[in-house]
Amino acid sequence: MKKLVQRLLEEFQNNYPGISLEAMTIIIESLREKVRDKGFAFNCLALSRQYRGRFDELRQFLDTLEQSMDKLANLSRCQILVEIESHWTCIDIRIREGKPDFYILDAANSPFLLPTAAYIHQRYPDTLIRYSGGNLQVSEGNCKFFAIAIALGMARIPDLHDHLATAIRDESKIIAAGRIDVIIDELIADDFCSASAREPIRKAYEKIECLPVENMPACFGELLKTMQHLRFFRTEIKDKGFLRSNGKLLDSYIAKHTRDVAVEPDSPPKKRNMAVEHFHQKIFQQAIHYLNCNSHETLKTAILKRNAAIQSPAILFNSITEETAASSVCIDNQFI
Repeated sequence: MKKLVQRLLEEFQNNYPGISLEAMTIIIESLREKVRDKGFAFNCLALSRQYRGRFDELRQFLDTLEQSMDKLANLSRCQILVEIESHWTCIDIRIREGKPDFYILDAANSPFLLPTAAYIHQRYPDTLIRYSGGNLQVSEGNCKFFAIAIALGMARIPDLHDHLATAIRDESKIIAAGRIDVIIDELIADDFCSASAREPIRKAYEKIECLPVENMPACFGELLKTMQHLRFFRTEIKDKGFLRSNGKLLDSYIAKHTRDVAVEPDSPPKKRNMAVEHFHQKIFQQAIHYLNCNSHETLKTAILKRNAAIQSPAILFNSITEETAASSVCIDNQFI
């Protein structure tokens, strides 16, 4: 365990391009501890879906979720951070009358999520799959921080799925209809999915209810705090009354975090909303503090929680105790 702690400290201090599942788990636990008295539950879990390595924790989680429905409280929710190859996206799941509803929000509108949506649709053909994405992320390499910020923002909106039900009015699509076959061909060629996934992806594509970012309810401002696409912000979002969870205007928040940034050495600086970079610094500092202030046993339990929640999703949607985590799963040498 001591070696793991040292590796995690190095990871947080050196800001490597990627992020390990262990590091993401510690960030989640430190945030959960931070918001414990804020009046909302942050039931969050980090999972990996690696097509090339055929390592698919999300598939395992969804399979066990189906088997756990009778144990889940109606209207309970969780947020899933999914690593798809080197990209991260966020899914909010709500249990409604014994069935899960899914809301996917991807900052970069990545096509990587299409096979994931296809598997959700295959596993739960009658469930709601809703999606928003794009126009948030411009910089490369920050998708993990966008995903964490989005997950935290989702958790802060208690009636998120009810607002989605009233906000989706048109036939918007995640990808333009004329592009979907091209995108699927590229995913297959790059080995992100098999050729047999073509039809499931097409079916999921038709099923997904898409909510464009600009059509989000005003109370979804918390999900847009990290928006880097400032031209889109000025034309589609600004002055529309978007609010953060504390009731303050999104416009003021983005103005506060906007800086002049030199994108290239010989080019004039450009305006950029630096909220995601500021969030990155803050959560890494919190994670380091969490590592330094907790015992090895507490850190081990945090890792066990993640493993236990994959095997028993009821732990994630409901309350989880150290005893439950310790008794639900064996210690995995991958983490300890």
